[in-house]
Amino acid sequence: MDLPLILNLAAFVALLLLSRLGRGNWSLSKKVLVGLTFGVLFGLALQSIYGAQSEVLKTSISWFKHRRQRLRACCR
Repeated sequence: MDLPLILNLAAFVALLLLSRLGRGNWSLSKKVLVGLTFGVLFGLALQSIYGAQSEVLKTSISWFKHRRQRLRACCR
């Protein structure tokens, strides 16, 4: 793993932890709106830093997808 990939993963984990903190008395629509906003900003930041066809970005996205699938399988 190279440093840019590790930084991307750290930012992704930080966003996941932030989502856990927002479980208070927020309505579902607020949670969805905040999650969507964070996701779009995270994606825009990654594409503006690396470019749309970057190998680091492709590796990061495949890692995110793989981990999400594993989480879904274990939490069923």
